[in-house]
Amino acid sequence: MLITFSGLHGTGKTTVAKLVAETFGLSHVSTGMIFREMATAKHMNLVEFSEYAAKHPEIDVQLDKKMRERGLKGDVVLDGQLCWHFLAKEADWRVLLVCDEATRIQRIMERDRQVKGPTVTLESARRETLEREQIELDRYKKIYGIDLSDADLVQKSHDIIVDTTHMTIPEVVDAIVSKIRAR
Repeated sequence: MLITFSGLHGTGKTTVAKLVAETFGLSHVSTGMIFREMATAKHMNLVEFSEYAAKHPEIDVQLDKKMRERGLKGDVVLDGQLCWHFLAKEADWRVLLVCDEATRIQRIMERDRQVKGPTVTLESARRETLEREQIELDRYKKIYGIDLSDADLVQKSHDIIVDTTHMTIPEVVDAIVSKIRAR
C-alpha cells in the first residue's frame, strides 16, 4: 500500500502520517524531516534554507526524486507538499489535511518551543511559517509549474480531505483509517 499525505505546515501531516503508517504496519518517510536535516547540515534555519533551495533547484529535485523512488517500493506512507503529484498514479490514497491559519501557527509555535524554548512567539512562528510557505509556493511553481495556491487543483488531486482545525490527532487518524478500510 502507498499513501501520501499533503497539507500546509501545522496541519498535522507528519504526526498523522506516522500514526496511519503504524496502524497499517507501513514505513513512514517525511519530506519535512529530510528538509530539516538538510537545513541543519548547512547550519541554516528553515527560512534560510528555503531561500537557499529557491536558488538551488537541484535540492528539491533530489528530495522529490528520493521520495518518488521510496514510494514506488510500496508499503509506505509519505508526507510532503508534493508527494501527491509525483505519485499521482501509483498512490492508493492521496490524503490532504487542511486547517485554519491561526490553529496551524499555534501548533507550530508549540512544536518549535519544545526545541528552541520560550523565545518562540506566536508572531515569530507566524512570520517564519508564512514566509517559508510563500518561498515554497514560488519554488514549486518555478520548478514544477504547480500552483499550490490553486485550492481547486489541490483538492481535486486528493482522495481524502480532512479539516484538522477542530479535531484531535486520534480523531483525524480514525477518520482516515475508517475511509481507507471502507474501500
